[in-house]
Amino acid sequence: MTIRRLRLIAFLGILLLITASVVVTFVALQTQHTDALVINLAGRQRMLIQRMTLEVLGTQIGTNRVYRDDLHNTAHAYFETTLNALIAGGPVPYTDGVTVTLPPTRSLQILIQLKAIHANWEEMHAVIHVVLDNDPQSSAFAQAVNKMERLSPVMLAQMDEAVRLYESESARDVAWVQFIQFSFLATAAVLLLVAFILSERWVLAPITRLENAAQRIGEGDLATPVSMTGPGEISQLARSFDDMRKNLAASQEQSAERLERISSLHDIDVAITSSLGLQDRLDILSEKVVERLQVDAVAVALIDLVTRELVYVARRGLGGEFFQDGLIKVGEGIVGQVAQSDQPAVIPNVQIDPRFVRRVVAEKFGIVSYIAVPLRARGETIGVLELATREPHLFPQEEVDFFVTLAGQAAVALENARLFEEARQHAAQRGALAENAGAMLSRLDEESLWPAVAAAARGALSADRVAVFWYDSASGSLTCPYSLGLSAEYVDGLMRRFREVPGGRLLADLRPVAIADAQTDPATAPIRDMMIREGFRSYAVFALTAPGVPLGALVVYRDCVAPFTPDDLDTGQTLAHIVAVAILNARLFESERAQLKLSRTLEEVGALLTSHLGLDEALEKILDLLAQVVSYDSVSIQLIDEDGNLRQAAGRGFPDLEQAARATSEMSRHSLERKWVERKVIVIPDTHADDRWIIAPGVEYIRSWVGAPLFVRDRLIGTLNVDSRTPNVYDAASGDTVMAFANQAAIAIENAQLFEAERVAHEQSEMLREAAQAVSSSLELNEVFRQILAQLKRALNYDTASVLLLGEASESTLVTGEGYEDERLTSHAAEDLLRSSPILRQMTSDFKPVIIPDVRQHPAWIWVPGAAHVRSFLAVPIVARDRMIGALMMDSVLIDFFKPLHARTAQTLARHISVAIENARLFESEREQRELADALREAGASLSATLDFESVLDRLLDHVERVVPYDTANIMLLDAHGHIRIARQRGYEQFGDDVVHDIAALSFDIATTPNLQQMAETGRPFIVPDTVIYPDWVRVAASAHVRSWAGAPITAQGQVIAFFSLDKVEPNFYQPNHIERLAAFAGQAALALQNARLFDETRRRAAELGILTDVSSSLRQAQTYQTMLPLLIEKAMEALAADAGALILLEGEALVFAAARGPTQVLLGHRHPSGDDPLWQVVHSGEPLFISDVSERSEFSQWEIFRTMMAGLKACACVPLKTTVATIGLLHLACRSERVVTDSDVRLLTSIAEMAGNALYRAILHEQTEQRLQRLTALHKIDTAISASLDLRLILNILLEQITTQLRVDAADILLLNRRTQTLEYANGRGFRAKTIERSRLRLGEGYAGQAALERQIIYIPDLRRRQTNLLRSPQFGAEGFISTYCVPLIAKGQVKGVLEIFHRTPLESDAEWLNFLESLAAQVAIAIDNAELFEGLQRSNVELAVAYDTTIEGWSRALDLRDKETEGHTQRVTEMTIRLAKAMGISEEEMVHLRRGALLHDMGKMGVPDRILLKPGVLTDDEWAIMRQHPQFAYDMLSPIAYVRPALDIPYCHHEKWDGTGYPRGLKGEEIPFAARIFAVADVWDALRSDRPYRTGWTEEKVQTFIREQSGQHFDPKVVEAFFRCVRVEKNAW
Repeated sequence: MTIRRLRLIAFLGILLLITASVVVTFVALQTQHTDALVINLAGRQRMLIQRMTLEVLGTQIGTNRVYRDDLHNTAHAYFETTLNALIAGGPVPYTDGVTVTLPPTRSLQILIQLKAIHANWEEMHAVIHVVLDNDPQSSAFAQAVNKMERLSPVMLAQMDEAVRLYESESARDVAWVQFIQFSFLATAAVLLLVAFILSERWVLAPITRLENAAQRIGEGDLATPVSMTGPGEISQLARSFDDMRKNLAASQEQSAERLERISSLHDIDVAITSSLGLQDRLDILSEKVVERLQVDAVAVALIDLVTRELVYVARRGLGGEFFQDGLIKVGEGIVGQVAQSDQPAVIPNVQIDPRFVRRVVAEKFGIVSYIAVPLRARGETIGVLELATREPHLFPQEEVDFFVTLAGQAAVALENARLFEEARQHAAQRGALAENAGAMLSRLDEESLWPAVAAAARGALSADRVAVFWYDSASGSLTCPYSLGLSAEYVDGLMRRFREVPGGRLLADLRPVAIADAQTDPATAPIRDMMIREGFRSYAVFALTAPGVPLGALVVYRDCVAPFTPDDLDTGQTLAHIVAVAILNARLFESERAQLKLSRTLEEVGALLTSHLGLDEALEKILDLLAQVVSYDSVSIQLIDEDGNLRQAAGRGFPDLEQAARATSEMSRHSLERKWVERKVIVIPDTHADDRWIIAPGVEYIRSWVGAPLFVRDRLIGTLNVDSRTPNVYDAASGDTVMAFANQAAIAIENAQLFEAERVAHEQSEMLREAAQAVSSSLELNEVFRQILAQLKRALNYDTASVLLLGEASESTLVTGEGYEDERLTSHAAEDLLRSSPILRQMTSDFKPVIIPDVRQHPAWIWVPGAAHVRSFLAVPIVARDRMIGALMMDSVLIDFFKPLHARTAQTLARHISVAIENARLFESEREQRELADALREAGASLSATLDFESVLDRLLDHVERVVPYDTANIMLLDAHGHIRIARQRGYEQFGDDVVHDIAALSFDIATTPNLQQMAETGRPFIVPDTVIYPDWVRVAASAHVRSWAGAPITAQGQVIAFFSLDKVEPNFYQPNHIERLAAFAGQAALALQNARLFDETRRRAAELGILTDVSSSLRQAQTYQTMLPLLIEKAMEALAADAGALILLEGEALVFAAARGPTQVLLGHRHPSGDDPLWQVVHSGEPLFISDVSERSEFSQWEIFRTMMAGLKACACVPLKTTVATIGLLHLACRSERVVTDSDVRLLTSIAEMAGNALYRAILHEQTEQRLQRLTALHKIDTAISASLDLRLILNILLEQITTQLRVDAADILLLNRRTQTLEYANGRGFRAKTIERSRLRLGEGYAGQAALERQIIYIPDLRRRQTNLLRSPQFGAEGFISTYCVPLIAKGQVKGVLEIFHRTPLESDAEWLNFLESLAAQVAIAIDNAELFEGLQRSNVELAVAYDTTIEGWSRALDLRDKETEGHTQRVTEMTIRLAKAMGISEEEMVHLRRGALLHDMGKMGVPDRILLKPGVLTDDEWAIMRQHPQFAYDMLSPIAYVRPALDIPYCHHEKWDGTGYPRGLKGEEIPFAARIFAVADVWDALRSDRPYRTGWTEEKVQTFIREQSGQHFDPKVVEAFFRCVRVEKNAW
């Protein structure tokens, strides 16, 4: 096969693949377009369902014809047409009159879903026709609307599922297309690979062999024939080369053996050094040894730097089978002994020499003689070269020396290649690390960080797989936020058993762990099976740390056995530090962003506190705000009702809201009994893995759940439940967020409930007022009862109701009924049947309402004719004078309709009925009751007109006098601790100012007053007819005038909160009727006080929230940690009206007064050591300390620090500053006067302290992060300097600048180790006042620097003044005034390169992070020094290599001269002449090198011209000239594959071209001819014409000059000719 045919096949194959890929891509685009269109139409179908639903439910559908037409068109023209097209395909209207055609649905699953939608659509379509055909007021229309309300959610859910299925189908189509495209790409890659292999085999390999043959011919090896198979062009060229070889062999008769060896040695050396790759050099060495030295087997074994074992790295001939496999220890066997002794081993006959133990193998392959020579470089043995022959060989000493010399040259070349590869690999690692470090540190999103981590690991550590593990110190467990190339099974198994493998010790000592082969290393035995299944071989584990604290691990894997070098471990640890910082930055940023979002949301929730929303509106608003801080699939709020049961008040996202409400209520009740009494949030990351979760119908889909209690003032009012369908969505942080939101939401819900209660109370008050009006307006009982039942109907919405009166002899009379079909029949039947009713007997005995949720399930129910409709029942006794005189009964057709609230409302009206009865019976009593009702009504109206607590107290005392007369009166408030104080008083002025003052200052415990304690326990009023004869009356000066006393408890929500205390100066004034009136008024007073107190509490909470918002805003505006401190003190003192304050921060084992105001300012900056004083007690306990009067707490006076802080001050508060991690300090506030700390003060101060602690902690973390970023930037700048320059002095200047700046030291210098003298010598320094440091010269072990270098350890001297030494420097060194110093050894690749010294003129304060950074900088310095040394060595090697190349070229030119005796010396003369002429024409030195090489090789192509033509004495024939003129092409073909001489080809290829275009081989013209060839042409003709040839004698100089002038512009470039003659005139003697 020819080369042209091979290229044609490759082109057609690639063209076919490209065409197929384009076709597939076009089809994919069409498919994606159709999928997008279908998804869009499916979404439009969902919108049309909503639109049709809204139009059916809209109020104008009945009257507006446009709506009806629009509904009809929507149903037919769009929805039905589109649905049919989605199912079976076909045209469908799209937008603006455009119609698109859809294909039939391919997916069976989607088709089933669409069929289900179509079935529901048929039903909805019928509903729409009913709506369109009927009047909106008709029952058919109402039934259709109800059916539409039921169908709409179902169809919307079905359409959502259809859209999801379409999107899934589209995603699968895209994945399939991507797979096909990837297959095309893979096929193209395979074809390219095949083409490459074929070209390598059929073209490049033969050309390479041809090149090698040309090189052998050029080097004098004329015995090896040139024969090969390949394309016709190459075979023809090979035959030409073989003809050339035969002609040269015929002309060469002698060859000396020594010259052959030297030539072979040079050939091997040149071949080895032609490549910089280690393996390339090994392959070339083994190949050349076999080829040039005619041995049958050769092998090279190198010593592994890690295991120190010999490994075969190259074999040729029979070496692949003859030499043993596996690893060889140094000292074992012949090879090991040669490596150990550095002496060659010669075995002329392996069959009789006892040292050779593999005789059977040798006999199998016919091996007779063997020699092994050590490979030594830089004074160390790096491997062994082995050779074996089938022919007997004695290996004389001269030949052994030759092999030793060959091995030495090869070892130097191999060592240089290894060093070059190490330097290149290390530079690549550092480059990749520096390139990706910025990318990682710039990522603030954790998900976008992982690709950068993987890229860095691949680039810097050649990793095939990567994993990042995060360590939870609290639980002692691992999590894996990211892995690449690892199975989930392996990751899960490793996280469970990580302490059993070597990487587990990382958590203790933080040092990297490297495993060379995971499948054989004993340390991996516990999980080796997992590792074998995973398929990797080598891996390394690096610690992710914050300062000294393990955070996790970075693990990199290699699929082959490739041990990690020390440089790899250093690079990996640096990468791990960067990854740790990047993760912490990302998480800190995410935490800050979440906190900010939470704060803003909580502010919005706080805004609800002052809004006047109903409960339902407030709950919906809360759910809207919750979605801003926590993502959820469903959510519910459950509130505790009056019976103490949880009921669902609001919910979203549940498939079945009613069923979910029952299930979540059950789960919340279960949690309530166990945890929520502790006010703790409950987080269940995975409900399927947590026994606490109760799986109930309606909530099976929930996989992750958070429940938070809703507390208001230590009272549980409900729960907040957040659900997700995805497991492990919620964690502790999510729980904290939900809990913080729940705390704020609880207050908003409580306010909404209060608003709702106030509204209900107002309605009830209005109802009571109307009832009172009815009672007072008529004495006709039936009329009064009917009015009351009508009002009750509005309030309770019952279906039927009746009033039953009881006579003295238990006879019953149903006097009034409401809602019955036949009231008379029901009335008569009830009178007889209800007399024996157990329900009436129960009410008669206990006077309590009776609620029957379902009468059909109640055994005591008596069925009355006309009451068959009743399902739930409420009966309230009508009581008068401690006797039940009747019952108020209500019925409902609904089960469980009546609630305790209904009973209380009915009881209120029952009392009015009782009043009406009593009015009828006792007219006088009725008038009195009417007056009382009026007073209560007016009092209620007056009290409800204000929510100010103080105003309510005043109005209570104003109005109570109209209800119950008094001479003096007061209101006593009772707190939670049983303490009573007088809140308001009236009438005491008449008894003197002292009495007024005494009564206002009166406070006492309730336990000291029996009458008040009895009221608190019973909840009933109490009278003392005569205080003189009452034995338990407590006598005080302020109540000396009192003779008769009446009191009533004011009760709110079952708790006594206050008392009415009324006094009269005459005894026996107060009677039971007064108590009843006072009790009635106390009920209204309780409602008014509770509302006022709640309003006051809400206002106080709003004020606290405003203060906290102000503090938060001020903290956000603070730029640094230092600016936060005074702001915090000022805001805290302002909020609590304090006279002094201090912020005390915890630093190690001391408390530091970081900021102070007022008298405490004297302690600013003071460090208070650890102890057991009050400050440290607060730190250790985490509980705040409040002291109202320090003078009363003598135990605190023993502490000096406390006495100093409280000098001139009386009250104080000390609150811990906490973060989510630990306590970081204290906030101390003090006042000059005594102060009682309220719950509000405690709450506000605790919130400020918590906010301050978190803000300070974030600020400190921010400053630490900034410092780390600066240091990382410094390291990056140093890396850049090392990569950009190899000037050691420049690099050291940059390093010292960064060291003094980042470490904040006064001076630093670098001492380099002189290995020859073993002394440390000054290299560079910064920050010194005098230059005496530059004369530093220390032996190893001398001074601190010498000790550091010798011991390879950091030396730290904290105070040089205590050491009588000048560091072995000049006496003037002491004048520098240094106090502290560090001496750090500079170690690279296990070798000490020098010492870094840093000095400071004050004591150095260093921590672990500072020391780590110092070590990192020292490592950078060592790398820079090592790189500079490597570069210097590479430069020397390159110079040696260039000299060897030039020597080879000169050897080729001399070989040509030897072939043609007539032209001997011509090459050297014309080369020198060309160089002189080129210099005269201004050629650069770089171009001069290539020009000289081209001149030496100008006749290289004549090696391809037969001797009969080249050496012919006569004139050449035309055919012979045709062959002769091919020698420039021969030169180009032979030399162009050699990259080193390619820039010099202009002269060998073009020196026979002519200015007028008549030259050969290409016929170039004018300046198309390369400039070098134009210069050389003149020099070549000048020397050739002046020299004798077999066919003519040489010309004279004059004749040649004349000829050259004549040929100017024809043969030669005129400008070159002019320059040539100028040179001739100036240097005539030289020519």
